[in-house]
Amino acid sequence: DYVAMDIKAPLLRYQEVTRSLVSTEDIKKSIELIMEKAPAYEFRTTTVRDQLGKEDFEKIGELIKGAPLFALQRFTPMGKTLDPSFMDRTAYSNEEMNEFKKMFILFIHVSSFLVDKRIAINTSHLSFI
Repeated sequence: DYVAMDIKAPLLRYQEVTRSLVSTEDIKKSIELIMEKAPAYEFRTTTVRDQLGKEDFEKIGELIKGAPLFALQRFTPMGKTLDPSFMDRTAYSNEEMNEFKKMFILFIHVSSFLVDKRIAINTSHLSFI
């Protein structure tokens, strides 16, 4: 069995970013439950430049501290989105994504870190694969 959970934003901004009345306490409990009980899991966040910044990523990192795997995915406006206004949004650059990767390495336990559409980065060697 494998569990993957999207972390849309830090808890304090979850409702704002998702534009929903989601219970942040339920989000926190879900993260804790996955980390305690799931045999294999990952957390992932899609980076949308005008929604999330470095401080937000740091708070997300603290929220999932000790997780074995995290995927930081670059938002790319293409095809059809649920909200058409997202087609005008810009993505973070490779350099910016790499800076976020370095920051997240402080929070991820071991194993791998993924950045930008499932490209694996080995945290024990800090090298790109």
